Amino acid sequence: MFDYALPYAAERKQFGKPIGANQGVSFKLADMITEIDAADYLTLAAAWRLDQKLPANREIASAKLYASEMLARVTDEAIQIYGGMGLMDDLPLARFWRDARVERIWDGTSEIQRHIISRDLLRPLGA
Repeated sequence: MFDYALPYAAERKQFGKPIGANQGVSFKLADMITEIDAADYLTLAAAWRLDQKLPANREIASAKLYASEMLARVTDEAIQIYGGMGLMDDLPLARFWRDARVERIWDGTSEIQRHIISRDLLRPLGA
């Protein structure tokens, strides 16, 4: 979705300038890429732990939780940048928006991921 939103924000003009020149849009792009990078780093950290044969249940659950929740936020912001055009059938964005919702359900819901994370934190404390 970011790969759609970024060039659109650079090309789409309103009032004689690209919409990406407006803070309302440019800050959305900055937040989107920051969240994408954070999800990448969480995933890499979990993979590193697995490579090192270290326990990684919490790290894997954290990466899955953050990445799937981030996908929903980034997808929503991309639709917002496109405005009404983002929901048109001519573009795949509306389908991606619907698909993003599924990511928080399959392979363990966000709530299950939170359970795994909290269990990993509390178990050593006897809770």
